[in-house]
Amino acid sequence: MIGIVYTMLGGMRAVIWTDVIQFFTMFGGILVAVWICVEACDGGLTEVIAYAFEHGRGPELFADPSFYTLDPYTRLSFWLLLTFALLEPVFFNSADQITVQRLLSTSSYAAAKKATFTNSLVILPITFIPWLIGLAIFTYYHQHPDPRVTSGDAAFFLFVSTKMPDRR
Repeated sequence: MIGIVYTMLGGMRAVIWTDVIQFFTMFGGILVAVWICVEACDGGLTEVIAYAFEHGRGPELFADPSFYTLDPYTRLSFWLLLTFALLEPVFFNSADQITVQRLLSTSSYAAAKKATFTNSLVILPITFIPWLIGLAIFTYYHQHPDPRVTSGDAAFFLFVSTKMPDRR
């Protein structure tokens, strides 16, 4: 109900500012979680990266010949990543309703083109944040074992629910 009211009163400007606030809130929360996790690891960021790389979580994947296989049953391959990198922008700029709506709300074709290129530049460093989170969580739970961590998929959620500051 609140969203309908402020959209009716503020129009597209209200929606855009809501998106901006939402981005900084979510991105800020992720950065705080990474910061707390890296600070909780013995040795800080350099140890997080070094430990994870030493235990098979680094770029040695690119040296593995099976990484370049065309086998469709391989979980992660160079060709899958390349296909995703090439086709993801095509999807989001043509089929994702929210992205298309944002592009159509710009004042001109040039503004939509500028928004698309800006998004491409901004998203590059942001794509490394989940990777860094994974390395930090991997290192943290190897340095501080917790019996509740039964899979890597739940480790970040456990960390956030137990180690992040409570601001009630």
